[in-house]
Amino acid sequence: MTRLLHLDTSPRGDRSISRALSKDFITHWKAAHPNDSITYRDLGHHPVPLVNETWIAAAFSAPDQRTPEQATAIAISDELVDEFLAADCYVLGIPMYNFSHPAGFKAYIDQIVRPGRTFSVEADGSYKGLVTGKRMVIITARSGSYRQGTPAHAYDPGLTQEPLRSPVA
Repeated sequence: MTRLLHLDTSPRGDRSISRALSKDFITHWKAAHPNDSITYRDLGHHPVPLVNETWIAAAFSAPDQRTPEQATAIAISDELVDEFLAADCYVLGIPMYNFSHPAGFKAYIDQIVRPGRTFSVEADGSYKGLVTGKRMVIITARSGSYRQGTPAHAYDPGLTQEPLRSPVA
């Protein structure tokens, strides 16, 4: 049995293309793999908190050394990391706007990138990822594409193989 973690990151509801595509993917997955478990998290409508100074202090402290305030600050991160590590496969529905992903998705990444849990720092100072043997499907959508021949076409990373450059230059 495979355990999927399905994340939607669009703040849009029924009008979201990335949500519709990830839902369609999950529907087909369930039909093909009815015994698999799926955990769903809606980061677009229920964003996780941003990392703050108390969270950082907690992340770099041993659990038994944390203050009650630090324990509270890191609790959601512990839940998210446990959920992330328990999954065998990730299905991410991520829109792109303003040349990037939603801020709520970045907040999620900040919550799950944890020393000693998802990465380690080696003796030589290098970083080592601790999450291995997993699979990921990224479903992305965007709008406002710039058609060929328009001044902004060079800004459309999905339609051109040309390097990005200013349409004014």
